[in-house]
Amino acid sequence: MNITKYMLLGLAIFIIVGGAAYYFTQIQNRAIDTSNWPVYQNDEYAVYEIKHPEGAEVSEGAGGTRIDLPFEEETTLVEKYFQIGYTGQDSEAKCSSAHLGQVFASEMVSINGLEIHRETGAEEIPRAKFDYVGYTVGKDGLCYQMKFVLRSVTEGVSGEELEQFDKEQEMKFVEAMIQTFRFTN
Repeated sequence: MNITKYMLLGLAIFIIVGGAAYYFTQIQNRAIDTSNWPVYQNDEYAVYEIKHPEGAEVSEGAGGTRIDLPFEEETTLVEKYFQIGYTGQDSEAKCSSAHLGQVFASEMVSINGLEIHRETGAEEIPRAKFDYVGYTVGKDGLCYQMKFVLRSVTEGVSGEELEQFDKEQEMKFVEAMIQTFRFTN
């Protein structure tokens, strides 16, 4: 009789723990809704558009467009941005990514009907780390280079311990943003 009770108790615990794990996995893997994000459109030079989260700061310069993205403060993450630039190329086949430090992975991805080269990489310098995701695509003789950067510190300014940022969660923003990139012509 006691064995049956323990087996039922074990089964109940297994179901509860398994159900909770499944629930939290579904919440964590839920796609980021970009439907209400503002649209940045560059018609003057590059003829493209991309959505970005509320609270982002967009600036344009000689090197292209930079979108500084909001992030959770009081963690090791100190900077998060998406940068878009373009250069002239002899052919779209020569279009290559911007500097990404040590490249960990390289692949072709299809986004909104475009074949885009995607690379991930990282670079470490004293007291700081840069995580990158770079995208390149050629169109009409131009090479569009997009780079998402997470800059984190290995310790606080005065040596205090900081909470480690959630890299996987922060990377979801770039995946959501790049899915909204498209040429407008």
